[in-house]
Amino acid sequence: FVGTMRTDQPFVFAPSELVDGIDPAQLLAVHLEPLSPEESIDLVDALVPDADEKTVRRIVQPAGGHPLFARELCLVRDARVVRLGDALRARIAPLPEAARAVLEVLAVTEGALPQSVVGTIAKLPWPETERAIAHLRAAQLVRTVGLRRGDLVEIAHDQVREAMKATLLAPTLRTLHERIATTMAESPRASAEPLAAHWLGAGQRRRALDVLLARAAQSAVALAFERASALYKRALALC
Repeated sequence: FVGTMRTDQPFVFAPSELVDGIDPAQLLAVHLEPLSPEESIDLVDALVPDADEKTVRRIVQPAGGHPLFARELCLVRDARVVRLGDALRARIAPLPEAARAVLEVLAVTEGALPQSVVGTIAKLPWPETERAIAHLRAAQLVRTVGLRRGDLVEIAHDQVREAMKATLLAPTLRTLHERIATTMAESPRASAEPLAAHWLGAGQRRRALDVLLARAAQSAVALAFERASALYKRALALC
């Protein structure tokens, strides 16, 4: 089989289970560099056979050798679209309501979440969440590990995240931060920094401060003094 992974990909998405028990000598790792300008042109020619020279330049330059970015720009045939963010927003705009709701949550969350949790935050029933995630996965806007409720889903790329967030009005952004923080707070294993960041994003500085102080005290009791010190410093920055 062939497995792929970005070098900046979180470890949780590493395909370690796929290679467990296989002799390392039988595994071959190939590091892929960005496409050269010539390779990018060949890709655009293959995706848009009728593209003229100006269109090819419009796509190749902002793609920066990234094949997925080149694909996104190829999908938008409007000559006025010269930036990747604009191309992504053009694809996001017509998404079904449920798919957009899921993508909004993932854009603001800035990390992988269990699929059922995303549905809860988006206020969608599971069948609708499942269909929305399948739609986004087919559109290469999100990626998943498995298809079950507890399996993780995250946004496909930071560029997609930024394009999605750029469409959100401030009140919507605050509401999403609050929903995410409320859901995270129900888990005792939620990391303090992201939880505090979401409370801040929701405009609730006091709750962010309470989270940091409480976790700092817990760390001190557990003799994790460096961790406690780091959390107290973050708390002081909010005062």
